[in-house]
Amino acid sequence: MGVNPPARQKSCKETTTEMGKARSVRTTERGLLPMLRRALSKLSWKRSRGQRGITVKKWRLIAGLALLGAIAGVIELGLPFDDFHRALRAELRQTEVDGSIVVVEVDDKTLNALGTRSVSRAIEAEAVEKLFAMGADRVFFDRAHADLTNPADDAVFTELLKKHPGQIYLGVFPEIGSGHQSSDGVFPAPLFREHAELVLMAGRVHPFGLSVKFPYSTAAYGTSADKEIHPSISAALARTGSTEKGWYRPDFGIDVSSIPSISLIEVVRGAGSRDMFAGRDVVIAYTDIFSNDVYQLPLGEMVPGSFFHVIGAHTLKRGLATDLGWLPPYICSVLFLLFLANRTHMRRADVTAFYLLLLTAPVVLDFLSVNVDTFPALLALTIGVPAISFRLRKSFDMNTGLLRLNALQTVADSDACDVFALKVRNFSSIAATLSGSQMHELLSHIIDRISVTEKNGSIAFEKDTFVWFRNVAESQDLESHARGIQSLFLNGVAIESSRIDLAVSIGVSPNSDAPSKQRIEDAIQAAEEAAQNRAIMVQAQEIDAKQRWLHLRTLSDLDEAMAINAVGIAYQPKVDLVSGEWVGAEALLRWDHPERGPMDPTTVIAMAEEHNRIDRLTVYILEQAARVSTSARAQGLNLKIAVNVSAVSLRSPNFLPMTRRFVEETAIDISCLIIEITETSLLQGHECEDSLHQLRGMGFELSIDDFGIGAATIDYLKRIPSSEVKIDRSFIRNIHRSADDRVLVHSMISMIHSLGRVAVAEGIEDVESLSILESMGCEIGQGYYFARPLSDHQLIDSGRKSFRIA
Repeated sequence: MGVNPPARQKSCKETTTEMGKARSVRTTERGLLPMLRRALSKLSWKRSRGQRGITVKKWRLIAGLALLGAIAGVIELGLPFDDFHRALRAELRQTEVDGSIVVVEVDDKTLNALGTRSVSRAIEAEAVEKLFAMGADRVFFDRAHADLTNPADDAVFTELLKKHPGQIYLGVFPEIGSGHQSSDGVFPAPLFREHAELVLMAGRVHPFGLSVKFPYSTAAYGTSADKEIHPSISAALARTGSTEKGWYRPDFGIDVSSIPSISLIEVVRGAGSRDMFAGRDVVIAYTDIFSNDVYQLPLGEMVPGSFFHVIGAHTLKRGLATDLGWLPPYICSVLFLLFLANRTHMRRADVTAFYLLLLTAPVVLDFLSVNVDTFPALLALTIGVPAISFRLRKSFDMNTGLLRLNALQTVADSDACDVFALKVRNFSSIAATLSGSQMHELLSHIIDRISVTEKNGSIAFEKDTFVWFRNVAESQDLESHARGIQSLFLNGVAIESSRIDLAVSIGVSPNSDAPSKQRIEDAIQAAEEAAQNRAIMVQAQEIDAKQRWLHLRTLSDLDEAMAINAVGIAYQPKVDLVSGEWVGAEALLRWDHPERGPMDPTTVIAMAEEHNRIDRLTVYILEQAARVSTSARAQGLNLKIAVNVSAVSLRSPNFLPMTRRFVEETAIDISCLIIEITETSLLQGHECEDSLHQLRGMGFELSIDDFGIGAATIDYLKRIPSSEVKIDRSFIRNIHRSADDRVLVHSMISMIHSLGRVAVAEGIEDVESLSILESMGCEIGQGYYFARPLSDHQLIDSGRKSFRIA
């Protein structure tokens, strides 16, 4: 059929990445794992529905997010967040201790009973003797005993240490710092040190007190003053025998209130019991009001430091949780971002589900003694999701899932490919009869059929035209290839139980030195010409330098004409079909060039859009419309003037600021102006939708024009704050002769009313059409039956007469 590239044509692969074999959308391998596997193997964006070859540099975005998350993980940027998350999880699984460690408190009760601010060495020795008499295994002092007191008490305490070798532990602080800042730390007095076991009392408090870390031994700090390595209190209590340099986190899922404790004065008075101490270790803690060894539990109350050591000991006894750190969830987050980037649109449900997974999975893993930190993963996700969503919206239409033309321009250099455009001539009438799901199926079928022959290119879609790049072919082979493509659509397309006939025409812009954007526009224009002439294919011809110069000169003349208000505006009335009164008008561009006479409005607008004049031209028309509306109101006539705004302006960064400045400088009621936007423009992305909401906020009323020729769903139209919807004239023209058109129009009016909008019919040219529309409940009409476009003076004069409709 001539659809295969000739052997002598050069390849387009240098500029267009092949994304896989042509395949039907319905048979595409689906699911998260297959998509991730493809993404990791190629780091490229595979697209369903024929979107092959689109590479929008997503690997740079993913790599940047990966680097950001990795840095956050390495420098522990999210430590407070992860500590807070751990603390919350710990609150959910509070467990009691086994009672193997008892805290004896030197508390206010003890000091009050003794009438002193500190407990003497002799009293401490007496208490320890009674503890051993009740069967205590070992006794740990959470104090260094670095200073001697009086000789008699110190001698009693020394004899106690000698009597129970290996059973009494005194606290130390290790050597810290280096060089001239070095310190030997705090150790027991030499008199006590040689007879006692030494244990480390230190720990590290995290920012905001949300967690702590304890070392296994003084090796974590450096060499001790006595050049020996000593275990921490918690490691010694847990009998780990560890002298390694590492650190661990105590588990605050252990309920501190379940740790058995008793006042030291009660032990001295014999109030303790053997059942409480037999076979158990004892920590003597200094918890009186004069002690500064008090810290806050994460999300809890203030607790003496000794209880933290006991919690640490029970943590070590039970066994530390497996700490996987930040890397596993971070890797999952990066893979999920690759999964999102691998699609043509982003589903909110997918993102929400993954967020919930990151927040809840650590809770489940906690009960399995596995810990993960999620901040780097959440950081990458929080930044990555909006970034990928923005790129997807720029590259793909959110309603159809198909590639946009502006994204296609980045796929390949025009000097390596021909540009093909396939226009479906009867697309608007087909779209009016299909539901949203059926439209998606139709677009998929068309993409699949084009992809049968176009295996290297991505296929973009806009309005009713499909555009793609293709390997350069000899001129004589282009028509043969076009006929092959056209033959693929001869038998129509099956949608559910119906067969849809498609009338297609093809435009081609052959390889040239023009930029991609220009050549895409040339191919689309060639397809338009082919459609008008009912031809299979038309090749675009380059506009010569003289023609381009003429365009620029015309635009310069347009600027000058606007500066002196020499660009004319005509107004076509809008009539209330019930009362017959003129309620508004549509502003239409009418410019008489001083040398070339009347200019075609469509041509002028197209040139203005191409050369960034459209925003200024639109605001100029708004200014003229505002002047006419103000004049009409002064004469008792309430006319709302509608001004067409293109999708190019809605996406322009300059249009909204220019319009806002016009509103602020105009002393009229802005609600007398209506912004008209075509339905097909609405389908070009969220930028247009956001701009419309801002215009509505300025006070403009909104109207959806040319309704019926696009593929907007009723749910989508609900989001547009329009006051009226204008049915395209192609459905009104033959309404009095075509039963199908009457059914379609009646359905449209019903749907418009269901949205709470006013129905407007344009293109009314005879009384029969008018009567039908009246019977259907259409509120407003526009067309030659009422009046042709008028000057501003004619509009006001005729509007004041406001006749009854026959």
